[in-house]
Amino acid sequence: MALVAATVLAVAWPVLNPTGVLGGQFQKNPVGGFIAAAILLLLGVRELRRLLWCMPILLVGLGALAVVVIIVAGVAVRLNIRRLEAVAEAALPGPLEGFTK
Repeated sequence: MALVAATVLAVAWPVLNPTGVLGGQFQKNPVGGFIAAAILLLLGVRELRRLLWCMPILLVGLGALAVVVIIVAGVAVRLNIRRLEAVAEAALPGPLEGFTK
């Protein structure tokens, strides 16, 4: 539900905020953070891949360089977690199911 809300916000905020319809209720940085969090959820949670159609809308709604940097950092962390899991499974004896999944 949060992904759909972030998608609606990504469309509505750039259109409605400058016109004053939202009454200045939404600030730029929290809106960008909410959209960035939705993108990270979409990239990180396999069960949400059915909502992949939201991705282009969310990316257009970003606009801020700082938010793009946050997303790149989040993707880098996610990729490193996968790499660390593979190293741990190869180096440590026994199952690591409780720690890596």
